[in-house]
Amino acid sequence: TKFHGSLKKMINDSITYDATIQVIAQHMVLSQVFDALFQGEFTSYNPISTEFEKIVKKIDLREELEELEGFYTGVKAELEDINTKEARQNFIKKIYGNFFESADKKSAEKHGIVYTPIEVIDFIINSTQYLLEKHFGIGFADRSVKILEPFAGTGTFITRLLESGIIDDNMYEKYKNDLFANEIILLAYYVATVNIETTYSSLRRGRRYVPFGGISYTDTWEINARYREGNEYRKEMSRIDQTFKAAHERLRQQRGTHLHVLMGNPPYSAGQSNYDDKNPNRTYDDLDARIDDTYVKKLKQINKNIRLTKALRDSYIRSLRWASDRIGESGIIAFITNASFIRTDTTAGIRASFAEEFNEIWCFDLRGNGRITGDGRSIFEYPGKSTGGTRTPVAIIILIKDPAMKQHKIKYARLEEKYYSGPDKRERVKELKSIQRIKDWRIIQPDSHHDWLNHRSNEFSKYTPIGSNEVKTRKSTNAVFQTYSPGIATSRDIWVYNSSRDELGKNMTKHVNYCNKMNKNAIKEDPSKGKKWEKALQTNSDPTCGKWNRELISRIKNSEPTFDKDKIRTALYRPFFNQFLYYDYHFNSIQSRIPYFFPKNYSKNLVICVPDKGKTGMFSVLITDITPDLHLIEQSQCFPLYVYENNQDKK
Repeated sequence: TKFHGSLKKMINDSITYDATIQVIAQHMVLSQVFDALFQGEFTSYNPISTEFEKIVKKIDLREELEELEGFYTGVKAELEDINTKEARQNFIKKIYGNFFESADKKSAEKHGIVYTPIEVIDFIINSTQYLLEKHFGIGFADRSVKILEPFAGTGTFITRLLESGIIDDNMYEKYKNDLFANEIILLAYYVATVNIETTYSSLRRGRRYVPFGGISYTDTWEINARYREGNEYRKEMSRIDQTFKAAHERLRQQRGTHLHVLMGNPPYSAGQSNYDDKNPNRTYDDLDARIDDTYVKKLKQINKNIRLTKALRDSYIRSLRWASDRIGESGIIAFITNASFIRTDTTAGIRASFAEEFNEIWCFDLRGNGRITGDGRSIFEYPGKSTGGTRTPVAIIILIKDPAMKQHKIKYARLEEKYYSGPDKRERVKELKSIQRIKDWRIIQPDSHHDWLNHRSNEFSKYTPIGSNEVKTRKSTNAVFQTYSPGIATSRDIWVYNSSRDELGKNMTKHVNYCNKMNKNAIKEDPSKGKKWEKALQTNSDPTCGKWNRELISRIKNSEPTFDKDKIRTALYRPFFNQFLYYDYHFNSIQSRIPYFFPKNYSKNLVICVPDKGKTGMFSVLITDITPDLHLIEQSQCFPLYVYENNQDKK
């Protein structure tokens, strides 16, 4: 319990007790592998490893490791055959990848654990070297250039920089003083440390082991990006216990350093870089406040009617905001990241902030949006690797703050469409080597809506909108429709939709009975229907009998739903495809205002359905006289001919 408390101070408050047990187990299993790489020096010198060794010795779990003797023997045998730096790196990555694939796949998906292609890493390093020289007259080798890889993964950005030959003259000084990395996953932290240390030792004549003091086991987002030495630091240090004192000292050194270059591959989605499975939408107060003060504020200035979404808390957006603040008044950010910010309406505030905060922006669009025909596969696509599959568009974005520049430039290039597959794209990036070899850079002039690519006509601003939040909330009357609604969202389509009325009735009878039975059993454990009741509902749940989610749990709390065949109605599930729907408040996650459009199965109405503004995909429009599903057309918004009073038959 004491160690758990220390770990929370080291990483963040979302570290659970179970997560603490998990990382102790990871250390225990894999520390022997790292000892084999360094003849025990890693465990002796690494400040995180030494503290984990202490707790492992106190618990004394040596017997549990006996069944892994065959594994360790195999590892040592394989290490004896390794005699090149490439083979050693491949071995390290294999350990890393195989461990997550077989033992902790959930973490791999949650934390966005994928291999950043070497071709992309080299491209970013070479491009950053060119831009350092172009803007500041120095390169990576200069002692004034401090570099951070804030989301290290396997630490490949720093290892490739060491291997590039760019910093040969000052390698020892750079390694000891000017290179930093952060990682939140213990195994990844170990692998990144080992990767960097083995690379460095292989490049030195004596091949002597030298610990890498620049890497920290921490949550990058928890580090105040605008932090400087002072009272805040002293107050913080007074709260730190002695368990991870050496590790905190590493962080202190990083936080007091002006960082000139941030480069890496930040996590992409809202649930990543978070240890708390029960609270995946964990907030970062300082960082989220900065997003509100910049990206959200700009967005509202551009379009006061836009509907804000949780996407503005996505991991890559948090990473961009954090990096933009951390770089200070001068420096370079070079990321490969989610490219959704280039086009969507909800990220217009990001584009506006970029144009204001940075003097030069280079955006190399690698495409890869699986929802757009011709956009090709992701550059992360590796045949046979489940961690490589993604439908997310990807871009290399390089942001430069140069006080000597008075103007602000945005440059955009797009990978040619003939490069479709992941391997094709990687090969093309390898050929290009850096931004210097791309000839067709476009100078972007954002329009008044801060669109970069598809400039809209201001002609439409003269027209009356079809609907708006202001009109919906009675703050304005300037819209064609006074109200609108998304379609029905069920969160359990497999149960509440069916082509057969009889089969739907059977499914829902089973689902309703199952939920009521589970509810009664849970009440026995916790009559107050508190947290134990909620946990009991989800424990040992049977997906063949039903599906729990947050809405159903809250709605079943004070009721006992019964199956009612009269709640079966016809709905438009997908374009030109009707299905029977069990239309019930308990088992439909979101009904929104649909009950006012179609209060009864026989209610007469017409609704115009269009894609929700800002969603990807082609625009389309359908009109229907029956209940529409949310995903009828790209999270449809529905505009009714009639609204029924008080959910009844009077319109």
